[in-house]
Amino acid sequence: MTAAGSAAAKRRSERARQTELPRVARRGHRRARALPSWRIRRAASATPVAVFAFDLLQIRGKDLRALPLLKRKGILIERRALANRQLAQR
Repeated sequence: MTAAGSAAAKRRSERARQTELPRVARRGHRRARALPSWRIRRAASATPVAVFAFDLLQIRGKDLRALPLLKRKGILIERRALANRQLAQR
């Protein structure tokens, strides 16, 4: 790569970095902002998502790794059913 080509690549990389940095606060934290529910529903209908979960290692800060695999899978199935009911109500 020539020096001019290298400089151009560096400028492109710097421009890409500049467009991403405003999203991050000065302290390095992302600025969390809740999205309106209508935007979430619109995005969900435009881009459906599938989740494949095979194991549950932690829930609400509680470590489940000491439990047998079948017990963890049972909890995962219960949580999935609860989530499905909550989504159906919306």
